[in-house]
Amino acid sequence: MKFQSFNTLIKGNQTKYSLVIAASKRARAISDRAAEEGVMLDEKPILLALGDIEDGKVTYKTEE
Repeated sequence: MKFQSFNTLIKGNQTKYSLVIAASKRARAISDRAAEEGVMLDEKPILLALGDIEDGKVTYKTEE
């Protein structure tokens, strides 16, 4: 897994704060699902979550 830069993950008027919140929520969901299914993850959930955000599988927006 390559390391993502904040600048490549933040789009439009989104903030670093909203990216961190979205990534942490996605990582928690990945971790919870893996625990329910009894699956061992090869990578850390946060890296998988950032990968999903970078690939566009997960979107997030800043509330105004």
